[in-house]
Amino acid sequence: MTRGLVLPMTMDDVCARALYLASDHCVTGYYHLKAPYNGGKNPSAEDPFDRWLFAGKDGVEHTAITADCIGGAAWCGGFDRYQPVRFKHIYGGWINTDSMLLDARGPAKCFVELDRPEPGCFVVCASGSRGHKIGHIGTVVTVPAEWDKTIAECWIALGVVDVASTGEGKRANTKRTGRGWFGTNAGFIKSIMESE
Repeated sequence: MTRGLVLPMTMDDVCARALYLASDHCVTGYYHLKAPYNGGKNPSAEDPFDRWLFAGKDGVEHTAITADCIGGAAWCGGFDRYQPVRFKHIYGGWINTDSMLLDARGPAKCFVELDRPEPGCFVVCASGSRGHKIGHIGTVVTVPAEWDKTIAECWIALGVVDVASTGEGKRANTKRTGRGWFGTNAGFIKSIMESE
């Protein structure tokens, strides 16, 4: 597989993928942070998850279906999490929450920061922000009519789909509120990468 693929996507397309990811129609995926089984490599795939074999406690081989938060968001956004050409200016082309924010708040070659959330954008906080040892990203699917980033209720009214650690053996691809990003200096980020 050639890395660095970007699909032509509208914000509506991104939102539709996110809603599918959180739906009962999508396979149940589990959170896995460490490469190489953290998903988001092939935006043309049916979902963001890597599938790999592991030996269970019962001694039987099982198939794991895993991704991390950026793996899920990259698939929703229609891009490979590794962009060796487009994103070579940061982290050698690897997109994660921190490098995405660095680009959006700096050179803006692949991502831009929005003033307020829009369906189909990403909500992103950096590693080390309040409550987040490691940064976290989700895809915004619904936005309240009134928005004030200083009011917790606005974040609670924000609908977000993500792949998150929700406990061992629990589905990771779900829809939740934006509450976890409140007070983290999170950014609302949009991809500006174009397909080839």
